[in-house]
Amino acid sequence: MTKMSAGMFAAVVAMAVVLASSADGFEELTLTLHGSGTTNPSRLLWLTDSLVTARSKVPIHATYRAVGSSAGRSEFVNNLNDYAASELPLSPSQSSDVASDGDVALHFPLHIGAIGVFVNLPTGSSIAPGAAVNLTAAAAAGIFSRTITTWDDAAIVGVNPGLTVPAGAAITVVHRVFGSSSTSLLAEFLNAAAPSQWLVRSSGGDAVAAVLDWPADTVGVEGSSQMAAKVGSTPGSIGYMDAGHGIDAGLAEVALQNAAGLFLTSAKADIAAAASVAPLPASSADAWDSVTLVNQPGTTTWPIVSFTYLLLRQNQTRGDTSGDVVYGQHRQQPDSGALLKAYAEFLFSTEGQELAAKFGFTKLPQTVIDLNAAGLATIRLHPDVPVFAFEESTDTVNGAKERTISVKRKSYELVALDDHDAQLTAAAASIDALTTKVAALEASASSGSGTAAMASSSGSSSDDSTTANVALAVAAIAIIFALAAGIVAALTLRKLSELRAVIDAVNDSLVPGKRSNKASHKYVKNELSRSASSVYSDVELRNVNV
Repeated sequence: MTKMSAGMFAAVVAMAVVLASSADGFEELTLTLHGSGTTNPSRLLWLTDSLVTARSKVPIHATYRAVGSSAGRSEFVNNLNDYAASELPLSPSQSSDVASDGDVALHFPLHIGAIGVFVNLPTGSSIAPGAAVNLTAAAAAGIFSRTITTWDDAAIVGVNPGLTVPAGAAITVVHRVFGSSSTSLLAEFLNAAAPSQWLVRSSGGDAVAAVLDWPADTVGVEGSSQMAAKVGSTPGSIGYMDAGHGIDAGLAEVALQNAAGLFLTSAKADIAAAASVAPLPASSADAWDSVTLVNQPGTTTWPIVSFTYLLLRQNQTRGDTSGDVVYGQHRQQPDSGALLKAYAEFLFSTEGQELAAKFGFTKLPQTVIDLNAAGLATIRLHPDVPVFAFEESTDTVNGAKERTISVKRKSYELVALDDHDAQLTAAAASIDALTTKVAALEASASSGSGTAAMASSSGSSSDDSTTANVALAVAAIAIIFALAAGIVAALTLRKLSELRAVIDAVNDSLVPGKRSNKASHKYVKNELSRSASSVYSDVELRNVNV
């Protein structure tokens, strides 16, 4: 009897597992999907990982590494990930590298995002309630180039008549390190709108690049989260990040002057307007490196806009079904191509685009959705690998099949997170209503005091009972407001504790040696912590002095 080598035995076992996974019965194979790239949509992609995992009947292990656009593109070209996400399209040389492998790089716009500039004014500053700091492109370029170093510079105060800042208050510039699409997009705008004032260059002398040689007296940080934290904790600072991230962090956004000469923030601008006027390639397989949505015309157009691209390889056949295919240090499964295509389909779906909007991004116009659909249709899958389908409403025929991603399947932690968010939203609405009532009562009390003073000066007797009643009402509302804040904080702590207990229980139940989607647990923990911090900050910021 011929002996079977260890390598032959492993191949037979791998083939048996894959063939079993392709049958209509129980599927043993854990499918993997690993992406990397820009930090801007990281929370969206982590949530998508969690949703697809929870809705899938077959086990899925999905991860996304938020390492920046440049790193993600490099890993994509070198076959170290299944997909990349980037605000920067592949360069011609990178697309050529993919082509040299006998493959085609496909660009799929995922959503439209805005890069915003955010400030933390120096201590002792004042600005009109609800007003934003205005900056021309020339002033912004001067600030980031360090030719403007104080907040009382004429280029700043000259376009901000309602702004008061301490004399000589220094500006701290915070910038991204490593390869950042946010850096490249900011540089592209400043170089296009104020080339004479934009002086920062890359090591190769380029005015627009993902990595720049910043002046020595600036502060470097990694990722959008660190950027938000540094600007938020540093009075007198200015930085840039995806607008949704900065707004969620409660930072003050700068009103930039757009190509039409108007000052506006991204929150008040038409983010999608740039995509409606910029020319786009005819297909996902074409070169996208010349596409730009920066500094486009229009009175309501935001000047720093970009697609976030999902970068996929057209050939998803993965060799054959005898086992995983290894490229460099990345192991790719024959079934992962079908999962990757379904993952992209979800992101481009109505639900996926609504999720993008939830995180502050702008949904794609239908023309781009159609372009994406045509591109997905060109992806080549192995003929022996079954594709995924979606159940969006109860389907008693196909809903229970192995390769159906069903909206009817959920995880307790995601449901609990939705409930938690709904309760926080309701609590925030109650606080808003109370704040409005307090403001109205304060205004009424002030008006009553003025009337009483006028009556006294004319020698007539005045009845102070109304003013006293108003004052008591204000005090009562203040007490209710404080109680509401306490309830919100207590609710947050209780829900956070409950969900952490659930997550810990799930982690404790994991079978050693089995792969599981820990990214979903990480996402829930991060979202809960972010929600709690947001509520505490909201309560503190909304505290009314009565």
